[in-house]
Amino acid sequence: MAQIIGRLTKDAKVLPGSNNREFIAFTIAENFPYKTKGGERKQDSTFFDCAYGRSTKIAPYLTKGTIVVVTGRLKPHLYTDNQGNQKAGIQMQVKEISLQGGGRRPDGTETAKAPTETEPAEDLPF
Repeated sequence: MAQIIGRLTKDAKVLPGSNNREFIAFTIAENFPYKTKGGERKQDSTFFDCAYGRSTKIAPYLTKGTIVVVTGRLKPHLYTDNQGNQKAGIQMQVKEISLQGGGRRPDGTETAKAPTETEPAEDLPF
């Protein structure tokens, strides 16, 4: 399992999946600030394509700029860009999402802290 903290690069989308189920697709950017030998501040970013299939209820809260903590499985994947070039990326199959704020709510207001969505416990007696 891997855990990544980053900001959503755009609003999440609910997409159709297999077996008539839907999933949420979104991309997060994890930033790494650093200083060069000359003292100049720079920043590297790594982008992760994420897929979450447990529930789509959290999708309206996954808006551009929202800080999220995602836990799941990382997988490399190959794709072809718009110019026909082969590229490699990193995809995360998300098991748990925790929103930390920073984005906007579906009604357009700023979020303070939104819900956490985890894999349901199937062994509960109720």
